Amino acid sequence: MHIDGGRPRGTLYGVYEFFEELCGVRYLTHDHTYYPDKAAAIKIPFGTHRYNPTFAFRWSYYGETSKYPEFAARLHTNTVSDDPKLGGKTGYRLVSHNVAYLLPPSQYGKEHPEYYALVTANESWRWKAEALSCA
Repeated sequence: MHIDGGRPRGTLYGVYEFFEELCGVRYLTHDHTYYPDKAAAIKIPFGTHRYNPTFAFRWSYYGETSKYPEFAARLHTNTVSDDPKLGGKTGYRLVSHNVAYLLPPSQYGKEHPEYYALVTANESWRWKAEALSCA
């Protein structure tokens, strides 16, 4: 068997994906992992299994993942620890606070000011980069 993935966390997530999807392991809390009774008897199918995370940013917003970075990594949470052995942190920021990374005001601001919050209502717009317009 060979588990391989891209940097910085692909191989780590590949191992967790293997245990979850092919062996039935579930990471329930930082101190409790469910291992199915039949785990030792599971036959691993021959072939290639590929996984690409749906989201580049993942944070579950509950204290246990912030308090226990190893548990956060098992849940594919990539926003908690800078530790390279846990995959480090993604470059994205909090939801709707990452608009400056995804839609830089310097690139889209003049053509699409509606993407950003209006900070002052005078003759010029100032973009508060972390705020996304809901209009």
